[in-house]
Amino acid sequence: MGKGLAYSASEKSLIIELIQLNKVVENKRTYAFSIHDKNKARESITKTSNASGDHPKRTVSQVKKCWHNIKTKRKSEITSHKQSVLRTGGRPAVEKLVENPLIDEFANIACEIPGAIDSDTIASHNITCVTTSDGYLEFNIQPSDDNFICDNRVERVEIQKVNDEEIHNLLKEELLLKIENERELLKRRKLETKVASNDLIFRKEKHLTEMELLKRTIKE
Repeated sequence: MGKGLAYSASEKSLIIELIQLNKVVENKRTYAFSIHDKNKARESITKTSNASGDHPKRTVSQVKKCWHNIKTKRKSEITSHKQSVLRTGGRPAVEKLVENPLIDEFANIACEIPGAIDSDTIASHNITCVTTSDGYLEFNIQPSDDNFICDNRVERVEIQKVNDEEIHNLLKEELLLKIENERELLKRRKLETKVASNDLIFRKEKHLTEMELLKRTIKE
């Protein structure tokens, strides 16, 4: 099944294209129907990839792992580039990161916009503003102390971790509630089926009794 065989560039490209056609695999929801849809999409991607005949046969889990590795590698590239920019403040000029929208978009990766001032910039840089001779505002952005950057990011990661955990717990509770409701519904249906079955048995026995009485009456 292609175990241990490296993925060629063309095979990876095909998987990326198939991911684009099956965006549901990147759905972050954990509802039962969402998981079902994602599993079906992964099966479809694997089947289509294997049907091309240009690559070794892969399993669903292998294709899923390949896509995960592609995203992880891309995230690492973006992170390394951002760190280089932060360390140097963009000077000397850091080589521009080559965009890869086919992965960035569907892997939910946000690329850094050159020259943009966002929360990361404010938290990790010293920003000063002066008025030029012609009346324009000029911003000077320099990297802050590395320890401050690290502490700030650790704090943000911890906050995000707590938020993610809360969201996960809410989704888990919602899923458990749905499962419990389904169980209660199943119990009611089983009870209704049992009542209907008992009623049918009673009617059958009553009918047999009436038939027996009728036979006796006819004989007499």
